[in-house]
Amino acid sequence: MSFVKLIDNEHNQSIKFIESLLSHEQEIRLKSFCFSLTKEELEGEIIDMLKRFLDEKCCPMFLSASLINLIKVRFLTEDLSGFALRQICEGDILEYDAAKLTSRLNEVVKNVSNDILLKRIQLYRHQHVRHYLISDFSIKNMRRNMEDRHIAFTDINTLFGLDEIDCSQSLFAVFDGHGGIDASNYAASHLLMKLKSSKFLLNNPSMALKEAVMQTDADFLSKCKREKLRCGSTAVVVLIQDQNLTVAWLGDSQVVLCKGGNAVQLMDPHRPDREDERQRIETLGGCVVYFNGWRVNGQLSVSRAIGDCDQKPFISSEPDVEEYELEGDEEFLILACDGLWDNVEPVEAVQLVNVCIKNGSRSSAAEQLVMLAKKNKSEDNITVLIVYLDVQEISSKIHS
Repeated sequence: MSFVKLIDNEHNQSIKFIESLLSHEQEIRLKSFCFSLTKEELEGEIIDMLKRFLDEKCCPMFLSASLINLIKVRFLTEDLSGFALRQICEGDILEYDAAKLTSRLNEVVKNVSNDILLKRIQLYRHQHVRHYLISDFSIKNMRRNMEDRHIAFTDINTLFGLDEIDCSQSLFAVFDGHGGIDASNYAASHLLMKLKSSKFLLNNPSMALKEAVMQTDADFLSKCKREKLRCGSTAVVVLIQDQNLTVAWLGDSQVVLCKGGNAVQLMDPHRPDREDERQRIETLGGCVVYFNGWRVNGQLSVSRAIGDCDQKPFISSEPDVEEYELEGDEEFLILACDGLWDNVEPVEAVQLVNVCIKNGSRSSAAEQLVMLAKKNKSEDNITVLIVYLDVQEISSKIHS
């Protein structure tokens, strides 16, 4: 078996956290961003709700994946027919009432937590785990709405009960929405589900990430058709499996690696004025024009994205993917949307984080980068996620 009981120190911290969760001062109130959910969307939405809730409560890293797994398995084995909202004739799709499901999920969180305290169920984690320290920070800034999302899963194996996997697996991503929040919310909830289901996950992670991104887009386009949505989202996704790092991206959100103290750009963002992107768009019959920046058909300033149903195929959903072998001198990754990169150079960003490391303030590095971008006149939503590769943490989580 690949699962082991939490060590005494981890177990004791877990019990203290769960006791605080059930205390009278705390209120368990999860939140869904959806009105309705299909059966296929349930697991991804449940994981997203639980992860956001536990992050807000500063749940220890080693506990989060185990607790989410126990809760979602308990919930998904229940009879959910009473939460059915409607049957859509097209494709025979069954939808559930998200608000009622969320209310029931609150109760399941309490029930599972009580069962842990009463020793009716045991907490386990996968034996191959690397809990990277992270620092993350987001602001709406000068925009009317916040349309960014980001995710950080350091223990995919425990999250899904992947018994026989013999390597650690972590996933980090930033999604920069435009025209609404629905596309970035959907990607944040469901891309990991598509990745987990891929037959290529272990032997061809590049193909697995590529398929996961494109399937997320295809499923979101179906949702757009049902709910008349027109928004989209860029994406930058990093999958780490032991020493293998795979990056997939759509649009102009980017990831920069600090290796040996230096900034290394791992990707070339998709913008309409990139020559190969311009040629692809024009070959398809579209155009790239300058209107307060280069835009596809005079509208979008990115050339690849999840969603944007009315701009397909000019706005492609096919990501670029690159793989890297970590050599041991990599310090950290900075994943961020264009709200940062349009106003802060990669070298400048890496230098600032290195100063934070030197000063013992790793946890505040993401916030300092966001404030630097704002100081440099960024008016966009700004999201920064820093993953420290040189330090791992089992007993606690750095969360800015």
